[in-house]
Amino acid sequence: MVYSLITILIITTLTLLWIVLRRSKNSDVKLATNKKFNQESLTSRRVSLSNKTDVTTPINHTLDSCEQVYEAPELLKEFNLITFSDVCETQHQATLSMMQKYRKPHPMLISLAKGQVTQQELVTIVKSDAKIAGRILFVVNSPRFGVQQPIKDINHAIMYLGLSEVRAIATELALKASFESNNDEQEQSFNNIWKASALASSISLELGKVIGKDNASELSTLCLLFYLGDLILLSSNPDLSYLYKNGISFYQRINETQIKYKTNSSLIGSKAASTWELPETMVKDIEYNLSPLTNEQNIQTLNDEDKMDIIICYLSCRIAELAVFEQKSNVKEMDILNQNDNIHLEFFHINSMLSHYSLIQIKTLLRANDFANRANIIISKHIN
Repeated sequence: MVYSLITILIITTLTLLWIVLRRSKNSDVKLATNKKFNQESLTSRRVSLSNKTDVTTPINHTLDSCEQVYEAPELLKEFNLITFSDVCETQHQATLSMMQKYRKPHPMLISLAKGQVTQQELVTIVKSDAKIAGRILFVVNSPRFGVQQPIKDINHAIMYLGLSEVRAIATELALKASFESNNDEQEQSFNNIWKASALASSISLELGKVIGKDNASELSTLCLLFYLGDLILLSSNPDLSYLYKNGISFYQRINETQIKYKTNSSLIGSKAASTWELPETMVKDIEYNLSPLTNEQNIQTLNDEDKMDIIICYLSCRIAELAVFEQKSNVKEMDILNQNDNIHLEFFHINSMLSHYSLIQIKTLLRANDFANRANIIISKHIN
């Protein structure tokens, strides 16, 4: 009997020991499993969160407030853009002399440049010169606009292309009528300026419309007038024709003009606009139209609208010149926002200026395939 009790006691003890050990093992397994599950769950949430950020990140998310600051290229560091405060009386008289050497501006140009015009006012202005009116219809019916049916009068042209586009064409032709060349070389340089100015006008109009600018039509006119100083400079100094030939960069043109004449196209153009009694805001915009090259001219005195207009028109003009003078027809390949490689000096400050003056939307457009494709089509129609 004692033996039986001992046996039962041993069996009971072993059984209890087995149960305790099993529970301990299960608990460890469960703890390890839970730990593994929690780690996997955390990792999964991190991956999901990361993916979600990628999906919701806007196309223009470039951390503009934390953009890397690049040091300006040596050529820009050494370059000083001449302003009116730098011009002495001798230089002032030299500028006036240049203005006197070319024909007076076409009367239509003054009317077109003075603020907004209604459709009826534009028709009246255009009809004041039958030759230019005919040229407008010729341009409207050219491959540049790809009309399906012939356009036979100015009202029809305005209905088809819009008031802004027809006004820009009229301004372009009025500018052409104000200048004449003396030789073939100068004529070719004038033609390059006409192409660049017309293309810049179209690009600025497109940019203005896309970002919702109320004065998009005035941007296109302003772009044309940004070349007024170049036209006067070339007209009075035919020997400068080489500066408006293919392969000459914008920086090279401005730099050599300043070295030789101690002035630049913006000062000449602004003086002419003032003489013609154009609106003061337009005179100022022309005066500061080269400021984005160095970002040193004091444009803080201008209002926000004028600052934006200057930057948009400057950008449009430089894109147009790359297409005309350097045969670069693809906006994406122009690498406009690349400050690292310094491919084109004229664009170095644009990236930071677009951020500083709340024009991030334009940076987005320049990176977007849709706008680049539209700009490429505009370029193709103008230079081919």
